[in-house]
Amino acid sequence: MKAEYLSELSFYIPEGKLPVSVSAVYGDHPQKLFHDHNYTELVFVASGQLIHIVENEFCKVSAGDVLLIHPGTVHGYDRTAGADIVNLIFDTKKLPMPQLDSGELSIFKEIFSPDKKYVSARPVLHLEPDELSGVIALITALDDELKNIHPGSMFFTLALFMQILTRISRLSSIRHPGQRVRFLVGNALNYMNNHYPEKITLAKLAKLSCMSERSFQRHFQQALGAAPMDHLLKIRLRHVQNLLITSDMEIGTIALNCGFYDSNYLCKKFKENFRVTPSQFRNRNKVR
Repeated sequence: MKAEYLSELSFYIPEGKLPVSVSAVYGDHPQKLFHDHNYTELVFVASGQLIHIVENEFCKVSAGDVLLIHPGTVHGYDRTAGADIVNLIFDTKKLPMPQLDSGELSIFKEIFSPDKKYVSARPVLHLEPDELSGVIALITALDDELKNIHPGSMFFTLALFMQILTRISRLSSIRHPGQRVRFLVGNALNYMNNHYPEKITLAKLAKLSCMSERSFQRHFQQALGAAPMDHLLKIRLRHVQNLLITSDMEIGTIALNCGFYDSNYLCKKFKENFRVTPSQFRNRNKVR
């Protein structure tokens, strides 16, 4: 499917302004006008229904559905009569977004992740009527702020934008329990990643997650698909691989630096997982 035109951010936002805008289409949207854009777009179907087309994928969407369109994704609509849509337009590369704990928000990751991009005609989320009206009210407030000149306008616009993302991300987490489960074990995951060289017990990880050991193991398995100590082993082995490739440390020193109590145990677990010894791995992959 070929784009008939490129929609550019400069059409909506003057130079020097915060790279956020709102565009609403009420009634008949142009049908099968395939296009891409150099910005990210969150599309909120406010009323009615239509067909969303991305490349060769078709999906019927209706009031409450939220679509995510990344730059370079060719898409269009069909059977748009009577459908109202509200587009939240922004440039992720130019937005001064604070990271903080935003990694816990599912929609945030879909939008800002540099590793993978959501490309689908299907909605990323469906909002119930009261949820939709609340989000549309926030978008309307953002649009009003963009159209008026007030002290601190860009600051307030960014705050409203972040509130919208947070609202839909939290609703998405409720819809998809796996996200909530991963959040529950998040403290333990962070601890593993930051303290892997130290002695880490199941009791410690469960306490960090405010759960019993049994409950923690069940939630962790559900979220990560592996037992907690097996996941910790993978973290340690990943760091072993990195040191084997990038340093001249002896195997015994690497073992101590990565949380293994001796080199023999490291060699045993390394070979079980990678089918080669640490020395063989180093010889094949060493950075010269």
